[in-house]
Amino acid sequence: MNGNNGEVRPHQPYKTVHFRQGRVIVDLMLIGEYNAGKSSIIRRFVDGTFDDSLCYTIGCSFYVKNVCLDRSDIKLRLWDTSGGERYRGPSRSEYRHCHGVIIVYDVTNMKSFENIASIWLKNIEQNGTSDLVVMIVGTKCDLPGRQVDYVTAKKYADRLNVPLMEISSLTGYGIDRAIMSAVTMALDKIIQNASSICEGEYVYAKRKTDNGCQLS
Repeated sequence: MNGNNGEVRPHQPYKTVHFRQGRVIVDLMLIGEYNAGKSSIIRRFVDGTFDDSLCYTIGCSFYVKNVCLDRSDIKLRLWDTSGGERYRGPSRSEYRHCHGVIIVYDVTNMKSFENIASIWLKNIEQNGTSDLVVMIVGTKCDLPGRQVDYVTAKKYADRLNVPLMEISSLTGYGIDRAIMSAVTMALDKIIQNASSICEGEYVYAKRKTDNGCQLS
């Protein structure tokens, strides 16, 4: 997604590809309202557990899990963020090395869904980089008292041209599929950006050669 207010920030190619010991590193950040279930999503995905007494998240913290996608080893870092009233989303420095964002809302809380547009997308547009991939995830789909029906949420996501998934951290439904889909999107963007950088360097080198310059 692109920034707003007419501001154009330079592309930051250094953040697009991270390698450590032959493994690609992918950073995904979860944002959304307090009690939407961000920490529970991460806990369920990382160690397969659910704890409804998880403490309130302050600031940012990250969790690591090594995953395999298309026979590629990936070090996945999942960033958990606060959702309190005083916290209105990550800063530019927090987005700096992030490849993808998962916006989390609670299907039993209409306000958490409405705040996707009024708070979280605005935050991404203001502070995120232009090459971030975005996904929307509705949590607690196993609970009664739903306030946000799937059709409404899907139509909204389609207008934004971003994927939508519903999950349950309690049962584990949809967790792996949602996270790995976000990883796939981020990895595709990493590869695309890396190819663009390499192509740009090739064009630059060719121009220097055509001008009779020697490359060191």
